[in-house]
Amino acid sequence: MSACWWWDQPYYIQEKQVIEGTVVGINDKGVIIDIGFKSEGIIDRSEFDTLPEINDKVDVFLITFENRRGEMLLSKEKADFSRRWDELRNAFSDESVINGTITKRIKGGFVVDLGVVNAFLPGSQLESKSVTDYDKYLNNEYEFKIVKFNEFRQNIVVSRKATMIDDLSEKRNELLANLEVNSTVEGLVKNITDFGAF
Repeated sequence: MSACWWWDQPYYIQEKQVIEGTVVGINDKGVIIDIGFKSEGIIDRSEFDTLPEINDKVDVFLITFENRRGEMLLSKEKADFSRRWDELRNAFSDESVINGTITKRIKGGFVVDLGVVNAFLPGSQLESKSVTDYDKYLNNEYEFKIVKFNEFRQNIVVSRKATMIDDLSEKRNELLANLEVNSTVEGLVKNITDFGAF
């Protein structure tokens, strides 16, 4: 922990946390950030989707105050990851639905981009019915629920099937609530057997 100064009052910041900094310079090497410490940190330009401007406020992750060369190490990518990770942790706790994009197929399932953070989607959790063409799901955005959240390994497993089952349950409950004896409803024939139709 180290003391910094803001409006002539000390405040304390720690390494390995997200803090707000101010852009004080941009050069060929990177973006120079002031966090109110005795020295400034520099972040590689590649960590920014769009380069900020002088005096812009930027959330950064403080890796260390000083490395072996006496340089402060900051990261914009780690700050973005940390912020998104916190959001996803809350989504897991609340069992809320999140959006993500299926980016590629891998052994056993898919990689889903949740915005900075990637998750694993098992093939069995893609649909509530059997799937024959997996490639049609690539590069499309869907709703998911987080079914496993491993803080230590920073591993997330999501399910699209879970959101669909919830939706089907809601529709089923709504239908049953509105059904009356001797009422007529429209249905779809799914299968015909010797003893009847489904």
